[in-house]
Amino acid sequence: SVQELTVSASKAAAIRRHIRFSDLDEDQYDVQVRRVTEDTSSDKIFDATWWTGLKTVTYQPPVLMKGISQTAMRMKGTDQLSGAVDQLNSLLYSVLPDYDYATETWIERPTQNPASFFRYVLQNSELWVDDLGELSPDAPNARGLKDNRIYLDNLQDFHDHCRIHGFEYNAYIDWEASVWDMLQEIASCGRAAPTLIDGKWGVVIDRVPDYIAQHVTTSNSWGYQATRIFPSVPHAFRVQFNNEDAGFIQDERLVFADGYDENTARKIEGLQLPGITNSDLVWKHGREHMATVILRPYEHSFYMDVEHLNAVRG
Repeated sequence: SVQELTVSASKAAAIRRHIRFSDLDEDQYDVQVRRVTEDTSSDKIFDATWWTGLKTVTYQPPVLMKGISQTAMRMKGTDQLSGAVDQLNSLLYSVLPDYDYATETWIERPTQNPASFFRYVLQNSELWVDDLGELSPDAPNARGLKDNRIYLDNLQDFHDHCRIHGFEYNAYIDWEASVWDMLQEIASCGRAAPTLIDGKWGVVIDRVPDYIAQHVTTSNSWGYQATRIFPSVPHAFRVQFNNEDAGFIQDERLVFADGYDENTARKIEGLQLPGITNSDLVWKHGREHMATVILRPYEHSFYMDVEHLNAVRG
């Protein structure tokens, strides 16, 4: 005997109830359901009972494919539910190798740091290899790199840079894109760009360096030219993004230049910031793009022999 169930309601429609029981041994069982109340002769009481189904649940992964996340739902059967569920929303976090400052190692955990996603895109293939050693055709990167092809110290510095400034990357990718395009999008969320450093993949961060790499003078170069650009600076940027504070619905924010607000801004241009869902980060990145237009109006060019070239990008 598992349990008794009382079924009673003041309604003429069918009443559905269910019983769950678990912790059974792996064996074969005969299951019986019996109504214990007496039959009634009243035409206002319905006591006919039907057993509509018996389902068993085994708590094991139903899909053995690697590299994917799975969700289980338990729904109550009512007159309002019929057929398949066609709408389902969920909030997901990527579990990736993330740099841990306490242990000074990369550990797998939920993360939003752009540096972790940058490394994942470069070498995620091991998550998509089956037990026979075959790479799934659905693997995001079919040519994952080994650790010796990645400048890990550089990515650790990038990780720390993103952590200090609060930079995040949040995106749902459901389209085909090249590895290079994804690296550019991810790095841009941390104000960086992908590059090769001594033959290894890394990033160059848009920041003031700690040292001067090289002086360019008439002794090691020639043909120097400087060009000033006179851009038409907008009063504000209109940024559309999926607002995480509003359930990731489509939203927009105006990022104003100094001296302008919603009442005085007339010249407004659109700005795309893929991977950014935080309103404060939208403002922060928008202001950085505004400052770039205003404070970087010069382009410098010169010629130099390769044996004199010591500086690299960044």
